[in-house]
Amino acid sequence: MNPLLLVRKCLDRNGIYLWILNLLVSGCLISPHNSNFENASTVGKNNIEAAGHYSSHSYSGNNSKSITNYGFKITYGIAENTDLKISYDNFNKFLNFYEFNQFLNFYELGLKFSIVKNKSALVLPVGIYNNKYHTTFWLSPRYLSTLIRKKQFDFTTCFKMEIPLVDSTLPAFGFNATFGLSDNLNKWAVRPEIGIKFVLNTRINSLISYGIGFNYTL
Repeated sequence: MNPLLLVRKCLDRNGIYLWILNLLVSGCLISPHNSNFENASTVGKNNIEAAGHYSSHSYSGNNSKSITNYGFKITYGIAENTDLKISYDNFNKFLNFYEFNQFLNFYELGLKFSIVKNKSALVLPVGIYNNKYHTTFWLSPRYLSTLIRKKQFDFTTCFKMEIPLVDSTLPAFGFNATFGLSDNLNKWAVRPEIGIKFVLNTRINSLISYGIGFNYTL
């Protein structure tokens, strides 16, 4: 059997089990960036989508803090089922797993591949976290599953893993849930989102992220 067809078959049949697995494993470690603000659809060949968002991250534990960030993303459809994505995020404080001290820039470049049209997708980006004193490179694969899709509403879950490329930071896992609200989801949407993460080996015990995004197809 074609391996891609086998993957699609498993994802279709076991989508709800994957969603539960996402929720469970996302509680292992922390991810510096956990926002998603999109569904599993691709934008279509030669189409361009512009998006922006604002979010807050609340950390609890021995060093309870909250930070906010804003971000922008441009998506270009290089094929009907493949997108090229470029994004930028700015955090008002830098989380180095011990204290909040500096602002942090985050740049990401990646590809999004549709697995099952409008239902599931795989995003494979490379990200760079950077401020005046520190730069790290990460692979950030994520799996998106749109569980509900109507003309004016959708609901998408995302499981994300971050793998450091140049330092000894441990891999990170995150999970979020995104809602899409619009009178035409193929054109634009307002996207509230919430995410949850936990930490096992730092002073921070847990994290909740929440925010709102907007995307528009040009």
